[in-house]
Amino acid sequence: MKTNKKGDIWISAVLYIALGIIILSIVLAVGLPTIQKMRDNHVAKQTKEIMFVLDNNIRSVFNQGPGAQTQLKIEIGKGDLDINTGTNEIIWTTRTKALLSEPGYPVDEGNLQILTEDSAQKGEYDISLTLAYTHITLDYTGINPIKGTHLLSISNTGGGTVKITQL
Repeated sequence: MKTNKKGDIWISAVLYIALGIIILSIVLAVGLPTIQKMRDNHVAKQTKEIMFVLDNNIRSVFNQGPGAQTQLKIEIGKGDLDINTGTNEIIWTTRTKALLSEPGYPVDEGNLQILTEDSAQKGEYDISLTLAYTHITLDYTGINPIKGTHLLSISNTGGGTVKITQL
């Protein structure tokens, strides 16, 4: 009895390729959500650092007195950064799959308040990082929301006002 070895080799090759594709699909299905959560967590940590640096620069310029100024380069990788002159707040918001804090309960880290809320989509959360100023009046000239890389000029114009200008 003679067997067709060429056919057996091709059938084996097709089965191995199919098995490899199935294994890769399973690994990607499990790994991609985890990678996305890690990426979102990293973006949130980077943005927290940016917010701390921005807050330190604003407070430093305010404490130095009228005429003091500095420039700061910021990079917002994901989400929106709004400077609200009506409430004297700087707020970064984004939607993420990473859970940064207990939903519905604000967490304070120094001058920064972190709030995680459930979104309309299951498994996703709306995150906001807020810097609120009670003794400093913010005056902002630029486009809201701030996205991407921008150079900001921060200056003390006197009378308790810090002017932030997008260059």
